[in-house]
Amino acid sequence: MKILFSARHPSYLRNFTTVIESLAAKGHEIFFVFDENGRLGEDSLFHDFLRQYETVDGIFVQKIFKRTSWRIKVEEVRTSLDYLRYFDPEYADAHKLRARVEKDVLPALRTARAKAWLAKAGNLKWAKRLARIVEWSLPTQPVVGAILDKVKPDMIVVTPLVSAGGDQVEWLREGFRRNLPVVLGVTSWDNLTNKGWVRIPPTKTLLWNDAQRGEAIRHHFLAPDSIEVCGAWSYAHWFTWKPSCSRADFMAKVGLPKDTRYLLYVGSSPFIAPNEYEFFREYARALLADPRLTGVRILVRPHPQNAAQWKDLEDIDGVTLFPRDGANPIDEGLKNDYFDTVSNAEAVMGINTSAMIEAGIQDKPVFTVCDARFADTQGGTLHFHHLTNINGGLLYVADTIEEGMDRLAEVLALSPEERGARSRRFIAAFVRAPGGGDPVACFVDALEAIPLHSGRRTWGWSLAGTVVRWLYMRRFLGMRPDKLSLGKRIEAMPMSEREVLKGASLAEPHQE
Repeated sequence: MKILFSARHPSYLRNFTTVIESLAAKGHEIFFVFDENGRLGEDSLFHDFLRQYETVDGIFVQKIFKRTSWRIKVEEVRTSLDYLRYFDPEYADAHKLRARVEKDVLPALRTARAKAWLAKAGNLKWAKRLARIVEWSLPTQPVVGAILDKVKPDMIVVTPLVSAGGDQVEWLREGFRRNLPVVLGVTSWDNLTNKGWVRIPPTKTLLWNDAQRGEAIRHHFLAPDSIEVCGAWSYAHWFTWKPSCSRADFMAKVGLPKDTRYLLYVGSSPFIAPNEYEFFREYARALLADPRLTGVRILVRPHPQNAAQWKDLEDIDGVTLFPRDGANPIDEGLKNDYFDTVSNAEAVMGINTSAMIEAGIQDKPVFTVCDARFADTQGGTLHFHHLTNINGGLLYVADTIEEGMDRLAEVLALSPEERGARSRRFIAAFVRAPGGGDPVACFVDALEAIPLHSGRRTWGWSLAGTVVRWLYMRRFLGMRPDKLSLGKRIEAMPMSEREVLKGASLAEPHQE
């Protein structure tokens, strides 16, 4: 089977590494289409696959397509469609999520009159139905159809699909027109609640757990029989990972005495905690001064996209930073460092980050403080509530730093087996595959079970979209794509990253 895999950039491959390895090992061909390059050196993930598997190839779309004024206008329309979801009553407290999208929507939707209309019961449902027709009315990039015609895949897999204003939906539209099945692989635990919405339902949606299944049905109007729960394939490798060195060697590596007990503080992203360092200084001083926690130090692991604010951290005695600039664990060495950092910790503390879940996989007790500074990105996000509610919750939650010290002291007084009980319950419900199976095998089996040439019938939506486009959208967008010049660029462009890299040997790691 030949699979076209659309992802925004290669960093998404970190969440699909084991799936891709399994598909390639079974002889399936995979052709990646990336919208842009990775932000933190993740292109190396893609190039590693090129070296390891002859059946893997791909292309970076931005090399053959430039944004034009009509594409910018289309993005504004799509962002406006995604904005509709934030009028759902479940998003009443999602002020920061709503504001992140609102600044890029059409001015008409930002008016008090429009907001009042959308807030009325029943109106939102009709607005979302209209939004699907509007999506079908929008022009697609000619490059999407050109790539499909050249690659000739049997199936399309897309991720994340839910970027606000994103154009990955065009792979669904063009795929369905060619009678191809299109599969959404949900990248992460927060994707279905804090970004855009699925404007066109895929043939199949593969996701982690029953909580996401409910979100897919409730927020994205996906048919229950089109959804399959697989477990968190993104984290499957951590269940069999082992420490790469002794505790003494690891402690020497990070610069701590070998018998030191430490709390691991995992940093959050810039959106979640832009000024996390200010909060951390208060938290660290409280912990280091608490007589119940004498001898416990703090090891900070910065978020790789939010590391700059930690540069002055080591002026606090009792706090160590590792790695100094943060790190995205995309290769074996970086994964070893990450795993060992969690493995040797007594407990883990954070604001709202996926590292909390990964700590739970290692049976570590995980703590948070619901500080007012993070109200919009803790309680104001739907995915944070998974960490507090599912199967008793993963987190030990405190409302103040002082209360957090009480919870930490209480839990660290327990045996290691007792400390990990809460994490094990949560991981069983949120991360592990149903029935204790292998999430990766479930994902691959689900793809292989989809009949080829089973694209959805979309003529009704397409016809409605065509009517809207001729009546309104052509005039509104103001421009049409320059198909002739784009066609020349497509024909002149190598349709393979292997061709692009022929000058650099694929036998050796590619230097970014």
